[in-house]
Amino acid sequence: MTVVAEIAGPPGSGKSTLNAALAREGVRTSDTYLSVRRAPWWALAVGATLPVLREAARAGFGRRELTWIVRLGATPNILDRELSSEGSIVFDQGPVFAMVRLHERLAGAAGLGRTTDWWTEQLAAWRDRLDVIVAVDADDSTLLERIRARGKDHAIRRLGDADAFRALSSERAAYRSVVDGLAEGGCRVVPVDTAAADVDAAVALIASELGAATRG
Repeated sequence: MTVVAEIAGPPGSGKSTLNAALAREGVRTSDTYLSVRRAPWWALAVGATLPVLREAARAGFGRRELTWIVRLGATPNILDRELSSEGSIVFDQGPVFAMVRLHERLAGAAGLGRTTDWWTEQLAAWRDRLDVIVAVDADDSTLLERIRARGKDHAIRRLGDADAFRALSSERAAYRSVVDGLAEGGCRVVPVDTAAADVDAAVALIASELGAATRG
């Protein structure tokens, strides 16, 4: 059985940096969802979620948001058909990321009963599927400094400090809500403060947790 883990946290928390460092250490990490070999799993996910996609599209979901739905639906097949022989797999922007983004979009939205029910079903399913969530974070000043320094664009990058800190607080709360819901199923949550721990120390901790979960 493959141990399934994800590095999750607000923007600037170091998800991609840790994912790359783990890959260099030989840990199997997820690559891009958008690869030709995964087209069948995307097609199956579209078929399975078509009523949800239609409702969400009518409610104003854009292409990116609809893609999160398909991605979330495709991931179990990717795990079962492509990664079942792996001892462990670490996702960056995997199911936790997709659930957080959709949770934010669904909050307070009207006319999305089917989509909300589907999201709740996904939360329950991933409680049983995820073994480890590495919850990365840092203080707001560090997060904002990293967001503004990196080449990747982000809406927070263009905000003034006060608005940026409020946005980061909202992001943190969204992750905490979803991660806490997933942890109710026994998924182990490993907090990592990337402002306090260097990359090597964080990688060693994550590798240790993966090893423990594999042996368990």
